[in-house]
Amino acid sequence: FQAGTPSGAPFPLTRNDSITPVRVRTRSLAGFGQAPYRFSDRFAVTAGLRYTEDKKRYSRQLLSAPNLTFASGDTAPFTQQNQRATFDKWTYKVGIEFKPREDSLFYAQYSTGFTSGGFNGGTFVNAGVVTPLPPFEPQEIDSYEIGTKNRFADGAVQINAALFGNDLANLQVQSQVPVGGTVGAVEQLDGELA
Repeated sequence: FQAGTPSGAPFPLTRNDSITPVRVRTRSLAGFGQAPYRFSDRFAVTAGLRYTEDKKRYSRQLLSAPNLTFASGDTAPFTQQNQRATFDKWTYKVGIEFKPREDSLFYAQYSTGFTSGGFNGGTFVNAGVVTPLPPFEPQEIDSYEIGTKNRFADGAVQINAALFGNDLANLQVQSQVPVGGTVGAVEQLDGELA
């Protein structure tokens, strides 16, 4: 590999510079169905089900400055990294509705969600050994909501209210995580949002 510009002049690389081509492929498959059922004019339930599957492939070639061929003849081998992972999950939703009168609605629902994991796409070096950062796990969420919707004065006034909360597992956050230096990575946390 010859480091150079399109005109043929060498890149002004130092021995701490690098060139890192990265390729990520994702194949996604999903199916979803939802069905309401009304017991009466006042009471109804809804249920939904979804399957998601993401297959991901990651390829990274690390060409650091000592690995490049310069006009001076400096050379060294380059590093190839390949990772694969499959993330799949069944998620669902259930809800109930109650209408005590035509212009008033009370409801409650619970649903689950899923965001697939992936690859951090970086490395850290320990005692001269280059190790790829581990992949991060899927993010999962449980959502709760209860509420009411009401109209008054022949529809001239509408008052709605809702209370909701989310429970998150493996929250995906882009951050700088020091691992033998400063490295960009996806950090995962457990938490609740309301």
